[in-house]
Amino acid sequence: MRGLKNFHWLTYIDDLDIPKNWECTSYNNDALPSYQYNDYTIWIDSSDLKTRRENTDHILGCNSPLSERFTVTSSDYKEQLKTNNFRVVVDLVNRREK
Repeated sequence: MRGLKNFHWLTYIDDLDIPKNWECTSYNNDALPSYQYNDYTIWIDSSDLKTRRENTDHILGCNSPLSERFTVTSSDYKEQLKTNNFRVVVDLVNRREK
């Protein structure tokens, strides 16, 4: 899988068709893998609910509501979208295509 150095994360994206024009921006010390496209950062959590629960607790704190699988932020780090639907993510980041 393109760009992912943390092999644990391969299971986070193995069910997704990541567009070839998305740049992998993941670092090994990140909590989740990420990609950038059109000034958006797309964070991808696990499809496995147990793993996502553990990640949510680690990132947002224990007893936080389960996070959606996909989070999209703009270049100024403002959250633009949280969803479990990958197609919605792709549609959003493609809106800025020239």
